[in-house]
Amino acid sequence: MRHSILILSLSVLGLTVSLTAQERPDRRPEAGPPPRGEPRGERGPGGGGRGPGGPQEEDVKLLAEHDRNEDGWLNAKERAEAREALKEKRDGAGAQGRRGGRRGPGNGNFPPASAGPKISPEEVESYPDAPLYDAETLRTIFLTFPNEDWEEELQEFKATDVEVPATMVVDGKSYSGVGVSFRGASSYFRIPAGHKRSFNLSLDLVDKGQRLYGHKSLNLLNGNGDPSLMSTVLYSQLAREHIAAPKANFVKVVVNGEYWGVYVNVEQFDKVFTKDNYGASSGAPVGRCRGVRAVTGAWLTMERS
Repeated sequence: MRHSILILSLSVLGLTVSLTAQERPDRRPEAGPPPRGEPRGERGPGGGGRGPGGPQEEDVKLLAEHDRNEDGWLNAKERAEAREALKEKRDGAGAQGRRGGRRGPGNGNFPPASAGPKISPEEVESYPDAPLYDAETLRTIFLTFPNEDWEEELQEFKATDVEVPATMVVDGKSYSGVGVSFRGASSYFRIPAGHKRSFNLSLDLVDKGQRLYGHKSLNLLNGNGDPSLMSTVLYSQLAREHIAAPKANFVKVVVNGEYWGVYVNVEQFDKVFTKDNYGASSGAPVGRCRGVRAVTGAWLTMERS
């Protein structure tokens, strides 16, 4: 019976196990044991703030202090000042530091990182007519940072309120000023630099009206603890037959022309989610609420009316 459910679930997705096997959640080939444990909130969709799940530690507030031109985000000069101030703050805090600072991520179970294949937007297929979370569509998301030390910068700004702007290309269309940050707890700290980490993307960092197919936030999960990379998407497909659950599918991610692998793309709990499921983007949703903690990591599951 359990095998039948799995086969049915895969059929609902319109995907095959062979595709998943070819697109492992590793950005680079790994030797030795994989990371153990499953971070809460990472396998399934989650709540608001900086994306599904993730740690509850309060962010270090840097934006207001270093946003000299008061435009709501930090340009290159402002980020350089913020990084220096953050370094002094963390150095003063001692060797324990804060997340992403002196106490760096990663463990000894990973080989040295090696570069992924080079891919350009002209080499991939575009799907301008497919919904963002269509389960049968495997898009490629291109992120381009102007600086080569983008990964170090994202790591330094982990657990702060600073996002690093990048240019994103999806389906042949360019989106400038997209805010990028690393996300996650175990899925971040157990993954060393140069290997596949989870991302949050904010389409509206610079342009408050910018959206990707109606969405302003993207949650790209690395599938840490799930070698099949299937659990979140399977859960979403099955749960949405019965309850209001975030949509999810797969995307490929390329950073500065280098392929980083297949990610799980999970819908944000936001006004778009509320409107799609309850017909309104504000106020109390129409329906019954049950205080259960589902496999998504969210504490509240709402039944559709």
